[in-house]
Amino acid sequence: MSDRLLNLSHVNHARSGHSVVIGEARYTPGGVCGPRIQRDWQLVVMLSGNARAQIDGAWHNFGSGQVCLMRPGQRETVHYTPDKTTHHTWCAVAAVAIGSILEEQLSSAPRLATASSAFENLMKAGFSSHSYPEPLDRAFLDQLGQTLLLEFLRMGRGPVPERELSVTERALAAMEKHLEDSDCLAQAAAAAGVTVQHLSRCFRRDLQQTPARHLWQLRIERATGFLLHSGMTLAEISARTGFQTPQHFSRLFLAHHGLSPSAFRRQAWLGKEQAE
Repeated sequence: MSDRLLNLSHVNHARSGHSVVIGEARYTPGGVCGPRIQRDWQLVVMLSGNARAQIDGAWHNFGSGQVCLMRPGQRETVHYTPDKTTHHTWCAVAAVAIGSILEEQLSSAPRLATASSAFENLMKAGFSSHSYPEPLDRAFLDQLGQTLLLEFLRMGRGPVPERELSVTERALAAMEKHLEDSDCLAQAAAAAGVTVQHLSRCFRRDLQQTPARHLWQLRIERATGFLLHSGMTLAEISARTGFQTPQHFSRLFLAHHGLSPSAFRRQAWLGKEQAE
């Protein structure tokens, strides 16, 4: 039999980028797609019904809520539910459009994965109205196709097994959470389940610095972000990042960056020449 499509349903809705096509189709009971040689990296998303796919001689069953990865060069025939209409969406990404790293990961990825809420929302975005003018609309679809493949890889890995965090890791998480509190170090030690003295030994071993020094670095980093991306006053930033006073904040910031907080913000917002 030649490599052609049999009983292919009409496509209900499809959109095309330069290297990506995203579409929707409904098959009548007993519908068949194939045999064919797959040309793209294709994700088939079952919304209702089920499918039995013969891929390079092996059979794979997938149903509602599952996503099947079709690889370039494979020979495939897909048989859909024999007694009711099957509804699915799909995203095809041209083989030449993905890089070698992504190709390597996809080549060894599981065939099937359960669609995550993020994946479902990305597919919905693909069918949204054409909100971008050409050629931006095609560029949007091209980027979306890559993102869907990446999300499929994440789904295929399943939940990341939990591991017990080290003393330093537990303390760092607590520091981030309680950065503006005056007793941040005490809270970090309590969260890690150790004394402040033992925490200091762990930090010296793992980070080659004391907890106090690391805390001030975290506060400077958080304050730097506020200066760059907000209009908060220096007093507000000082209070939000755990400095004793605005003067204390300015002194430590100057020692770290070589500029006062005000000069740093002017230079970042206006450029060095305009700020001077």
